Amino acid sequence: MRKTGNRIAVLAAGLVTMSASSAVFAVQLDAIQGNLSPTMLFDKSLGANGQIDVSTGISGANAIDAGGTIILDLGTLADIASFEWSGNDLTSDNSVGGAASGTFGGGGTLTITGTLYDFGVIPGFTGVLMQGTVSGFSAEEPNGGDNFLDTGSSAIFTPLSGALVDGTQALVMNTDYVFAFTGGIAQQNGGDLQDFGSSIQNIASFQWTMTPVPEPSTLLLASSMALGIMLRRRKS
Repeated sequence: MRKTGNRIAVLAAGLVTMSASSAVFAVQLDAIQGNLSPTMLFDKSLGANGQIDVSTGISGANAIDAGGTIILDLGTLADIASFEWSGNDLTSDNSVGGAASGTFGGGGTLTITGTLYDFGVIPGFTGVLMQGTVSGFSAEEPNGGDNFLDTGSSAIFTPLSGALVDGTQALVMNTDYVFAFTGGIAQQNGGDLQDFGSSIQNIASFQWTMTPVPEPSTLLLASSMALGIMLRRRKS
């Protein structure tokens, strides 16, 4: 599996202060997103029916705090992060009429490795930035999106360890994250994407995102607001 370095530069110098061993205060990462370099996505030779198998670099990635401020740059042209994702077995190939659609079971693992820089200058940590498990999900070619592969039902990434997880840094991932991917021109044996009957590669940039799973109270508030709007409309 290919491992490449990563330079994560803190862009908001007045917002975050971090060191190799301790944090002044914690900032929740509310969005992490980026692009994957061309790579294998699905290896038919792994598992009983095939398995997710991604080992590549990250480019154009960033992390965003609760206020919507981009506070990290997770990749430069000269210094790219390592993205390793494997272990989610294909449980059902639901492809019809040349449109790929599949269901994957849980048990996957996802690891991002690189270097954390203090204000983009002083290296504070080098190693695993985040590592955790990936739940089951579905993936499919969207309507009108031939040779593109998206998550139909998003996976859940549960952070377990790493510099952005264990509290030793000012930036933290202390909740489950909705993990989704989209786009990237996908091929099988150099041809069109049809199903999950053979290995799948993406030959263009492949976008991925992580956002915190909404808390039950947040979902309840959103539902209450929607109900209130409906009732007001009926009265009017």
